[in-house]
Amino acid sequence: MLRSYGSEVKSWGGRIVRRYLVAVTLLAAGGLFILAAAGFGIAAGFHFVALRYGENIAFAVLGGSFLVIGLIVIVAGLSSMKRRLPVLPNPNKHIRDFSRSAALDFLTKTDQLKHRVRHHSTPLAVGTAGLLAIGWVAGSALRRILHHR
Repeated sequence: MLRSYGSEVKSWGGRIVRRYLVAVTLLAAGGLFILAAAGFGIAAGFHFVALRYGENIAFAVLGGSFLVIGLIVIVAGLSSMKRRLPVLPNPNKHIRDFSRSAALDFLTKTDQLKHRVRHHSTPLAVGTAGLLAIGWVAGSALRRILHHR
């Protein structure tokens, strides 16, 4: 049951990563268009406009069109990043399924459950005793350090 919920959370995270990947790609594309607008225009379009309206108008038209395209793509990327995130998957279904399977296991396999409890309680007690001993040693050392100051 826990693996199933983990799989749902992993899928949820993957969708978020894909969304941000698309948004970053759009932002990069918008940045490239702005660089193109700042750097140069297309030679044929420039000549066409320059011959009809003059060089100054040609520069303005090509630079402005690349600037507008770049801004549109950047706005699309930013709006994609500002959308609400999908809701985190709810674990209630998995918890309910787990409790049902645990109750069924308890009812059908009580002897195995008792054996598991007996089998795992000794290492748990030893581990707890070890942690208590480590805490006692650390507390004693800290008390000695603070007392000698």
